[in-house]
Amino acid sequence: MAEKGKRKVSKDDLRAFARLVRYARPYWLKLAIGAVASMIGGGSILGMLLAAQTTLGYLVDHREAMDGDEVVAVSAAPAATTAAEPAPSSAESGGGDGGLADRMASRIPGGGLVANSSSVEYLRREGVKGLVPLCGILMFFIALNSLCQFASMYCLQWVGQRVVMDLREEIFAHLQRLPIAFYNAQKAGDTMSRTVADTQLLQTTVSNVITDAIRQPVMIALGLATVLVLNWRLALFSVILVPTVVVPIIAIGRKLRRISRDGQKRLAELTSVMKEALDGVSVVKAFGQEERIERAFDEQCRGFFRQMIRAVKAKALNEPISHTIGGLGGMGVLVYAMATGMPIERCFIFAAAIWWLYDPIKKVGRIFMEIQQSSGAADRVFEILDAPVTVGDAADAAEPSGVLDEIAFRDVKFRYGEKAVFDGLNLRIHAGESLAVVGPSGGGKTTLVSLLLRFFDPESGAVERNGVDLRRLKSGGLRSRIGLVLQDTFLFNDTIAANIAFGKPGATREEIEEAARLAHADDFIRAKPLGYDTVV
Repeated sequence: MAEKGKRKVSKDDLRAFARLVRYARPYWLKLAIGAVASMIGGGSILGMLLAAQTTLGYLVDHREAMDGDEVVAVSAAPAATTAAEPAPSSAESGGGDGGLADRMASRIPGGGLVANSSSVEYLRREGVKGLVPLCGILMFFIALNSLCQFASMYCLQWVGQRVVMDLREEIFAHLQRLPIAFYNAQKAGDTMSRTVADTQLLQTTVSNVITDAIRQPVMIALGLATVLVLNWRLALFSVILVPTVVVPIIAIGRKLRRISRDGQKRLAELTSVMKEALDGVSVVKAFGQEERIERAFDEQCRGFFRQMIRAVKAKALNEPISHTIGGLGGMGVLVYAMATGMPIERCFIFAAAIWWLYDPIKKVGRIFMEIQQSSGAADRVFEILDAPVTVGDAADAAEPSGVLDEIAFRDVKFRYGEKAVFDGLNLRIHAGESLAVVGPSGGGKTTLVSLLLRFFDPESGAVERNGVDLRRLKSGGLRSRIGLVLQDTFLFNDTIAANIAFGKPGATREEIEEAARLAHADDFIRAKPLGYDTVV
């Protein structure tokens, strides 16, 4: 049963990430450019390794050629004393012109030209000048790799940032459509944390996972091809170590998923405590509860710190494990090279290729780890997007029309959870009448107005305007015809004029000032340094 649970978690993780990736579909062109750049960049590393091997081989052979006189003198002595014993051919010894020419022909571009003359004389004559074309080729691959890395990173990171921007816009737009009941059940700080912090974590995941999913398989394929060409027996030994790199990464990734979700919840609690403390600063100070709020905030900070350290500890285990396994593989290469007499430049390039091969393997494992780590944030984000819009306009909803004659509540039933507020309420208010509703706290006074504004819909019965159910009218048009003075005053961080005109963005300055005069606010507004343009 435990194993089934683990597989189910993995499927949920992939499903959440697949849903994220769908946001990247409109930007397929940049994804394609980034993918092609990643592939070319991966291929350029293979070219760099081969060019480096050629350059190292040239340097080794150049040193042998410069020391050639001493080699000939040493090898000539036995030939003089033992005439009956034939001297080993250059091809057999590998140290004469023939062996050196074969090696040079395979290493230097245009090697056929070198093979037509003495390779030793060529090396002595060209010296450092012979390095110029080799270094030029090496620098070409380095420059190509750098250019491709820039193009790949820019395009794929652009897509990641754009996905998060689209996600945040969709979340915010959905929040505007959600009913008041959703906000009554959610902490504002938690909603803010999901919209800002959780989506930021997803941005990193989308960018990194898309980049690695495109680039690293290409790197692995090229790395395998390189080591197999260099020495297939040693390559098979090295590949055996691959599972020992991947398995720890998978185990760490599963642990990170749990830690990440707990950490995001802690961050949401931290944000909620801070928002409540700032919004209610007057209440906190009035009752002298500063130290209490500080302790609550400190507790959340320490809880979040502990979760993050757990994540850091889990992720920090990845590199030491991978490096230790890579070190064991490197020592195995050295032992094999010494036992078989592998040329030093080939040994060096093979070790570099193995290290290059292990790096993309680790990053492929990191894909799993990052998906696991971000799945908690993805779940929290999609919980908002999946929240149903229970109070919305019907497809055939119409704008309210005509002069208001009456408002009626007919057999209205409404409850908050298990608590019944209205059970068969009937009320009729005619145009021109004034009605005062009084009662104890929690008696339903605010709920009555909320039903009239369609912040909520009744469970049964109907609220009507001129005999028309409010659910058949567009809520925007309905609310624009209702004047509302809230119990708690709220001001946006904007000018006084903008706050007055919030319900009518196109209001003229004359209309704004007339509204202020009717509210007896014109005099004290004009007393401000910037009058109606004062930011509050």
